[in-house]
Amino acid sequence: MAGFFAAIEEDTRVKLVHIGLYAALMVYWQQHGRGRVIFPPPRQIMDMAKVSARSTYQRYLRELHAYGYIRYLASYYPPRRSAILLPDVSSFGENPAL
Repeated sequence: MAGFFAAIEEDTRVKLVHIGLYAALMVYWQQHGRGRVIFPPPRQIMDMAKVSARSTYQRYLRELHAYGYIRYLASYYPPRRSAILLPDVSSFGENPAL
């Protein structure tokens, strides 16, 4: 998480909701095997990040993706969860490679 916080220090686009979602994703990642790709249940992440609306959750994930902090591969098929790829956090600040 230190790499993420160092990277967002100068990034004025990042808001509190982005930080909460990223933290929730990191907690999920730590609890579920630490693979590069995770398939988190949206409701669980929303509850951890204190986000109540699904549209807000999706919007801020898309923004984290656009800013280069995660790679969000949305699934439009309800039985299949969306994939989130987490970059090597040591690369933050150096154009993170996803």
